[in-house]
This record gives sequence, C-alpha cells and structure tokens, in this order.
Amino acid sequence: MKIFVPGRLCLFGEHSDWAGEYRSVNPLLEKGYTLIVGTNQGIYANVLPNSNELIIRTSLNDGRSYEPLRLSMESNTLKCIVAKGGF
Repeated sequence: MKIFVPGRLCLFGEHSDWAGEYRSVNPLLEKGYTLIVGTNQGIYANVLPNSNELIIRTSLNDGRSYEPLRLSMESNTLKCIVAKGGF
C-alpha cells in the first residue's frame, strides 16, 4: 500500500488546532488560534505487512538514506524506542 501524509505550513499558532482538545479537560486553558495552509509536500510511504518486525527505511529528498531500523513487534521494545526520541 502506498500512503501520503500531507504537510502543512503553520503561519502562527503551532499545534493550537489539535492541542485545543485539552481545554475540554481543563477549561482554564486559554483558547488558542492558528492559521495554517496545506502544502503539496509531506511524507510518502510504501507499506507492506510484516507480523514479526517493524522495518523502517528512511530516505530524504536529497538522496541520502539511513540504515534500516528493524524492531521486534513486541510492545515493550517499541515503547522503549519511542521514549528515546530521535529521527
């Protein structure tokens, strides 16, 4: 399956559109505003099923690529990787 996640340009108010949901939990939070516009740039991916591993192959527009990241499809392993952050 091929997927595309479109990008967006936030002119101001970064994240206030989706983060505004937190006002429903805490009405003391100030109302946020944002001005955004969609772009034709974004993230493209080719996805294939694999029940044993999550394999991420990354390439950039300038042709550079990274070694594939191979992770066990085990929940604790994936949570530890996410907690580290990074590219």
